[in-house]
Amino acid sequence: MSAVSLQNPAYGPESPYAYPDSETLPFIVLPGKHSHGASLGDVCLCLNTKTGDDCYGIYADVGPSSKIGEASIRMASALKIKSDPKTGGTESKIIAYLVFPGSIGKWTPPETWWAKANELVKQWGGLSRLKDIASSI
Repeated sequence: MSAVSLQNPAYGPESPYAYPDSETLPFIVLPGKHSHGASLGDVCLCLNTKTGDDCYGIYADVGPSSKIGEASIRMASALKIKSDPKTGGTESKIIAYLVFPGSIGKWTPPETWWAKANELVKQWGGLSRLKDIASSI
């Protein structure tokens, strides 16, 4: 278990239950100074523009300012990219992140995150809109 910035307040920081499990919870890491108003616990939709695979997730950790594109093992698996924490990922710029700042911003049960993400993505215009925007970048 690896500690991330987002913590379940029901557990102390020494407990492995205080942190999202990278193997079961899809989450992203945004670089410090590049969250653009998002808070830990806000929801997102990620899209692999090469394969078309997508997955809802949460913003769960703050990474180094110089690196973008980190994700949990579960998120990487869902997006069909190598999910090994040491050798996984991709150097290709094929993952699009759609983050909803102010959507939740705290620890909550995963069902709450997914319901909120689904609602916001539909209001925003859906997966097809993200695909259209990503294809034009």
